[in-house]
Amino acid sequence: MVGRRAVGLFATLALLAPVVAGCEMFAGESWEEAKRKAEEQRRPPTVGGARSTPGVTTAGTAATKTADETLAALGIIQGPGSCGAGKSCTMTCPAEKMGGLPCTHTCGAGSRCTSACETAGCRQTCAAGANCTFVCPGGKCIQTCGAGASCIFTCPTKNCVQRCASGASCTKT
Repeated sequence: MVGRRAVGLFATLALLAPVVAGCEMFAGESWEEAKRKAEEQRRPPTVGGARSTPGVTTAGTAATKTADETLAALGIIQGPGSCGAGKSCTMTCPAEKMGGLPCTHTCGAGSRCTSACETAGCRQTCAAGANCTFVCPGGKCIQTCGAGASCIFTCPTKNCVQRCASGASCTKT
């Protein structure tokens, strides 16, 4: 009888192992910490502590106030940037100090984006999994990176456009 219970217990544990293995937890991270991070990722998107503006794609993102405060301390104006969990995002926008318009920077889930906008009309959109660098000292520069793309775009003149399809690796100067 005891042997049958032991076999049943091991069978139950064997069935539960894939379920537990499917949970994304980091080494040394408690279950409560992992659960808290998962809850944060499911919260509505925010920009600067408020709900995101309609028309700006910020799915699954949450603004980081410490980055804004750090840039403000350096005298750099931070535009409406949005960074979510798992992303390393930097947005430098001195445009307003130079008499230009605010820059817009949106990072998709899992992306690492850097956007430096020194004049008006700069925009960068990084899709999920993209690693994008966008420097636009000219006007009306647009870069769009598809999922999985690795794009580098330097546009020192006006009306430069680069669009990377899904899985593409594009460089345009």
